[in-house]
Amino acid sequence: MDCIFCKLIAKELPSIKIWENDQFIALFDAFPACNGQTLILPKKHYDSDIFMMNTDVYTTFMLATHEVVALLKAWLWVEKIGMVVEWLQVPHAHIKLYPFRWGKSFVWWLTGHTMADMNELQKLADTIRDNI
Repeated sequence: MDCIFCKLIAKELPSIKIWENDQFIALFDAFPACNGQTLILPKKHYDSDIFMMNTDVYTTFMLATHEVVALLKAWLWVEKIGMVVEWLQVPHAHIKLYPFRWGKSFVWWLTGHTMADMNELQKLADTIRDNI
């Protein structure tokens, strides 16, 4: 399969993992719109229309997202996390989490994003994982 998210999950491409369980994985987005932007991915390939998932998978997807949001809030010191479910770029079910920092401008995906410093993302991921 030529799915970039499947390749990330299979470790065929580099990524910065911050959390996982047997069904889902959370990775820092390599091209973030804001610091700490995170992707929640099912390890099994599902179509990007998450509303077509069976109820059990959908429910566990939301519970996994809830767990990751709690981690991000605690370790990034933010009060709010935005959640976007989209199907525009990658046809693999995923949820994007955007930590909000009040007083800072926030630009959605309408502008190009530069690649994050992977070493800085790794340090942040290590801090989060080491304190779980």
